[in-house]
This record gives sequence, C-alpha cells and structure tokens, in this order.
Amino acid sequence: MSHSKFRKKGKSLYVDNWNKSSKNYLNTCLQCGAVGYKPGILDDGFVAGQFKGVIKRELMAAYEQLSLDEYNCCSVCAEVLKSTVR
Repeated sequence: MSHSKFRKKGKSLYVDNWNKSSKNYLNTCLQCGAVGYKPGILDDGFVAGQFKGVIKRELMAAYEQLSLDEYNCCSVCAEVLKSTVR
C-alpha cells in the first residue's frame, strides 16, 4: 500500500512509524493540544542534513506551521488568555 494513502492532516506514516526522531520538529500547544511543525524547518540551513529534506517534506505535508509563545501557547490560545486575564 502506498504511503500517500496514509497521509492526512495531522497524521503521517513516516513521522509516526518510520522516523520517530522527526517528532523533535513538532510544536504542541499546552492549552488546546494543537500540533504543527516548528517554523525553524523553513530556514535554508535545515535541509543540510541527510534526512532533513525528507523530514521537512513530510512534516509540511501532514501538519501546518505552529508558532508558540514563551508559555508554549499557540496564537489563538494566547489571545483568549489575554482577553480573560484583563
């Protein structure tokens, strides 16, 4: 069965089973649990490694970019927390 049949948003056979070290490049929001790839993989120097080009391609296909603030919250949760704290 081809790998593309297992490729859904938020799921990747490559990340989950074949190369578990690629999970190091994922961010997870502590509030809502949203998962996305770290913005650092878009840098030009990231693809310098042997497998990093494949990791980058698989992460970008399965996840969306997710930036976290200093409290490990995504931008949506940070806005909700700011509005409730005031």
